[in-house]
Amino acid sequence: MGFSSYECNYCSKSILSHHAVDHYRGQIPWRYTKSVWFPQESMAPIIGSYDGYGNVTDQDGVEHDVYRMMDKEPEQVYDCMVYHEDCWHKAGKPTEWKPSEYAEDQGFFVGPQRYN
Repeated sequence: MGFSSYECNYCSKSILSHHAVDHYRGQIPWRYTKSVWFPQESMAPIIGSYDGYGNVTDQDGVEHDVYRMMDKEPEQVYDCMVYHEDCWHKAGKPTEWKPSEYAEDQGFFVGPQRYN
């Protein structure tokens, strides 16, 4: 499986992998990798850094396979709800289910000017 991602429900920008931020060497702020994931409608959020391959590492260093938690195959596009962590706070920490859009740029193939 290659890179994949979703768009933030607040700002509509992709949830970026840390690989994308590394690739652009400081041109994109790290806050775009920090995210809040709701893998299923009834689940509590997972807050952490996204790797671009379906894994979120939380503040305690625990890696969560959000694709497996969605109970789907990694190659499929499916529903989840996701926000950048900053955006989630700005939006008032919403928990009402609203599926996020799949990110066509896969959270990696982006232009840094969109994230400044």
